[in-house]
Amino acid sequence: MDIKVRNVGGQPAVLRRLVVEVVEAGLFRQEPLHPDMRTGAGMPVSGRYDVRLPPSYEAAGHRQAVPLDQVVPPSDTDRFLARLGADREPGDLVYLLRFEVVHDAAERRVTSSPVAVGVPVEDEIVRVGCAREAVERFWSEVEEIRSGVDREMAARGLPVPDWRAHPPRRRGELPRVLAAVDGGVPGDDGGIVTDGEHVQVNEAFWEPERAVEEYLREAEEQCRALVGLVARAEEAPDSLRRSARLAAEELAQLSALRSRPSR
Repeated sequence: MDIKVRNVGGQPAVLRRLVVEVVEAGLFRQEPLHPDMRTGAGMPVSGRYDVRLPPSYEAAGHRQAVPLDQVVPPSDTDRFLARLGADREPGDLVYLLRFEVVHDAAERRVTSSPVAVGVPVEDEIVRVGCAREAVERFWSEVEEIRSGVDREMAARGLPVPDWRAHPPRRRGELPRVLAAVDGGVPGDDGGIVTDGEHVQVNEAFWEPERAVEEYLREAEEQCRALVGLVARAEEAPDSLRRSARLAAEELAQLSALRSRPSR
């Protein structure tokens, strides 16, 4: 965070500390959707300070004071950096912060407008706008596994499942040894040969419609949360503004992804 201040008075201003308040925080993360069990130029910098932000689940309302060692001469300016850090969490952290500079013996205060920041800072801090790709890939993977089951059943002279009208909803509804759902490839002896590339199916395979609905519902919640958080910030980096726009666009498209593709 690049902070610039100007002393418009006639005496030196002694900056005493920086207070960082977390207005709110959001952790944006979605589990992958898979059917198997297989991310101020020009002014010199006069000081650098480290600010450790709290984890998302205890961030709201948190205030942290960082001692400053800055003196701004009369009618002059100053620039210092606050390096923001946070423990890694399994997702993208976005904070809505307010900065307060406390100066002089009277402890006068200058407070910033709300600022949205992402930790870590990346080109696209929040990865949104990819639900369509995830859902289409999921159905493709489901169909690939189903086709594998059909081939094994046909090779044994067994009727293939009716995946459209009466799909099996649990492992016990299919024969005991099926490489397509248990992992590996069919062996010559009727067993399974593990080749290190195939893995067992998960619950999403047995109930794919429910898995897609839960995934899309979470995507909607996260898109709304991101759009709202960035909207409440008066300042935010371009990457976060861009992510918020993508989230808003995705919200308008998610309902169409709930229909199951024809087989």
